[in-house]
Amino acid sequence: MIGANYGDESKGRTTDYVVKNMLMDGLNPIVVRYSGSNNATHTVYLNQDNYHAFSSFGSGSYRNAPTYLSSFFIVDPVAFEKELNQFKKKFSEFNATIYIDPKCRFVTPYDVALNRLKEQFRKENKHGSTGNGLNECINRNVIHPFYVSDCYSAQYHITKIHIYFVEQFNKLQKELNFSLKGLPTDFQFLISMCLDPYYIQLISKKYTTLLDNKNVIIGKPDLKQFNCVFEGSQGLALDEDYPNFPYVTRAKTGVHNILKICTEFGVELTDVYYLSRCYMSRHGFDPNFNAENHQAVLDHFDIVDVTNTHNNWQGSMVFDYLDYDGLEQRITDDYTECREQFPNCTQHRVFSCIDQLKKGVPFKAWVFGKLESFPSFEHFHTAYYGNHDIGSSIQFRSPIN
Repeated sequence: MIGANYGDESKGRTTDYVVKNMLMDGLNPIVVRYSGSNNATHTVYLNQDNYHAFSSFGSGSYRNAPTYLSSFFIVDPVAFEKELNQFKKKFSEFNATIYIDPKCRFVTPYDVALNRLKEQFRKENKHGSTGNGLNECINRNVIHPFYVSDCYSAQYHITKIHIYFVEQFNKLQKELNFSLKGLPTDFQFLISMCLDPYYIQLISKKYTTLLDNKNVIIGKPDLKQFNCVFEGSQGLALDEDYPNFPYVTRAKTGVHNILKICTEFGVELTDVYYLSRCYMSRHGFDPNFNAENHQAVLDHFDIVDVTNTHNNWQGSMVFDYLDYDGLEQRITDDYTECREQFPNCTQHRVFSCIDQLKKGVPFKAWVFGKLESFPSFEHFHTAYYGNHDIGSSIQFRSPIN
């Protein structure tokens, strides 16, 4: 499941849909998280009253499909345990295995603190970070690596990372000339905790909890025994190689990592689903995102989003009309890499939030550089996807259908 835009394209909903259909066909699905970390949040509804925003494990969990957190996934053990406990309260039947690759990197509170501190002082030059420490973790791991396989020696690694954090903090404080007292109260607590060596042992213990979790196996599954469902993180427009730095994520969001996993485990990629809402959305600061039509989109759509609420790091969602040109160009670039390795792989389109378009309002989309108007989304879809060379086109009207 590959988001074709800026994330928030119903990857969780589509993963759940595909897993459900696989089970009905007697297959054996496993959800593979092939990029990102808990900075990606995918909401799935079991029913009208029971839904969950999946961040740390697969969105097929309402179907009891196992999850494999591949080596490209970054693990936050505190967020993992918290989310898993919350999910079990919503879905007591959950008994699936979560495989965690030993080569997964660990994010730490020190990474989170540095990430948020830098973003705090960027002000109007913010990068649109989620504040979960992903970028800082990747940078720090080059100097002080810390992997899931290091669970048993967590205190040794946390001690080294603590020293590194103090050095980085002192550099930033000298460069930016700030005091802790001038920061928000909860932020003061986080930084004070990271500066104090007293908390090293307490923080270290959080990394051994994975060893005691009955749902967790630290190791690689035999993917040949499963039918793999690859669940991405953010969209193609946020891929780390996309020409929009620094307003991107530090992850490969397209087929690149998927192809590496297929090669490692000797499995075949048969279908790729490219996802988009029927309008553009962006959560996180990005001066290059066209927000001129933000209010017009809000006037034309009844947008309901229980996951992407306003927060101090990303702000509020911004919207634009669907960009057909950019959407298809990103997909073409990504799918070309896929076809080189798997020439018989079929591409699909998934459009969501169809029912949010208000009645009696025309559907608008950017087509060949112009904002075009159509009587409905169906008219647009027929005009530009009726003869499109794709395997199928799925439309989701409601998050729970």
